[in-house]
Amino acid sequence: MTKLDLNNKTILVTGAAGFIGSNLVMRLLRDLHGATIVGIDNMNDYYDVSLKEYRLREIANTNLSNDTNKKISEIGAIRVQKENCNLCSKEKELPFEIGIFFSGLTRSLMSSDYNLRVAECKTAAWLVEAYENIPLREQNKTFLRDVSENMFKIHRDKMPPRFARRAEHFFSEYKRVREGITAWETGNLDWFGSLSKASCESSIHSYECGSPELIAIYNAMLTTDGIYGGRFSGAGFKGACIALVDPAKKEGIEKEITEKYLSQFPQYKNTFRVYFCKSDDGARFI
Repeated sequence: MTKLDLNNKTILVTGAAGFIGSNLVMRLLRDLHGATIVGIDNMNDYYDVSLKEYRLREIANTNLSNDTNKKISEIGAIRVQKENCNLCSKEKELPFEIGIFFSGLTRSLMSSDYNLRVAECKTAAWLVEAYENIPLREQNKTFLRDVSENMFKIHRDKMPPRFARRAEHFFSEYKRVREGITAWETGNLDWFGSLSKASCESSIHSYECGSPELIAIYNAMLTTDGIYGGRFSGAGFKGACIALVDPAKKEGIEKEITEKYLSQFPQYKNTFRVYFCKSDDGARFI
């Protein structure tokens, strides 16, 4: 395959203020010389404009070092065209809160099947590498991220089913995360919720994790009005389920989830808890 030389070229990137577009622009800025990167995006408020502005600032700050001017002059100009710019001083408030449904019991991951699932994923990677005649490494240095999904699909039917299911979860979860970024950026809560539910289904059936208590809470969430979607928190062996909920329906959600769960596990009536909270504007030092 002939490698395309993009140095000293003019390159147009559409959607330059989006997640993928902005990262592409920054990669081009870091890797190319003498090129002109032209970025175009629609700065409307289809989703939070401040997020787009943040990405544009990241682009502007790319390669900030002692020889920044030299690098920028070598790379060329960045021109970002803003169309239909509609900035608001007040951030757009999304109609959701986070529901936390604590099962009432805890267990250390070290005493669960968590480490076994990790080992099974590494074994699945080993098998794919062996079928592909790739030199094997020690298991603690073997990861599914090091083999492609296409490799896995070619050899899936030859693998013991349990290892194939673990790899299937890994690759499908990766896709859901990528789609989830787009769903979140565009404020599509229904889409994001459906992805979180698909994630939990895969965790139950392909990764085969989740205690009876957490599966009961998850199943209750599926039939409760006002829940966009949710899944286990963490590995799902014990602990809580987390969901995105409609704030206007919190009272009904708490009542219905509590009744459904305790009808199956009445022994946790004194420790089961429901909490609601709002998300903050990202992680930071306080």
